[in-house]
Amino acid sequence: MAFNQSAQNINLQFRGDGPYLVADLETANGTYHTDALRLDNWVANLHGNFSWVPSGDFSATAQNIGLTDGGATLTAVLGFGTGETRFSSTSLADHVTNSGGFFQVVNI
Repeated sequence: MAFNQSAQNINLQFRGDGPYLVADLETANGTYHTDALRLDNWVANLHGNFSWVPSGDFSATAQNIGLTDGGATLTAVLGFGTGETRFSSTSLADHVTNSGGFFQVVNI
């Protein structure tokens, strides 16, 4: 199940080592556990488009990083090597699930 279907307080936090997806995720017993997922570990910038790969580090070439669709979509303006930039988005809901109150990356 996509994480956002069983999450509250979905937000993006910028820490010293990059952007994190943070949310209160529902556990099996109905309580909520706060978890954080370092997005640079999984998302890359491939010629101005988001790509899901281990050790992505997209934020090094991104501006205006944000969330839309209630936190289900990651957006940013990405550079693509020629000095130009483009707006890009990727579905977090297609690649991140809630596994017992913890983020789990799937479909990469």
